[in-house]
Amino acid sequence: MKKIITLVYIILLVSISNVKADQSDCSELDKLSKDYTKCIAEKAKDKGKEIKEKVTSEETKNKISKFGSRLKKSFNKFKNSKTLKEFNQK
Repeated sequence: MKKIITLVYIILLVSISNVKADQSDCSELDKLSKDYTKCIAEKAKDKGKEIKEKVTSEETKNKISKFGSRLKKSFNKFKNSKTLKEFNQK
């Protein structure tokens, strides 16, 4: 039992250290140097790519189209109703 727990603990420790190794740390560089600006630019590009992938995913597109169609239906329902009571009943 102790071997299994120790093994799981080691695996988690190694995986966490690999995640931190992938992230670049710009804080150790001088803020007025070229290397610091390059580091910040790389971080911004990576973050931008991640956001672009999230926005352009099919799941997001489907959510937006469903929301748009529901909004159109509700707006048409509101537009065609003569009173608020009629709008709430439909």
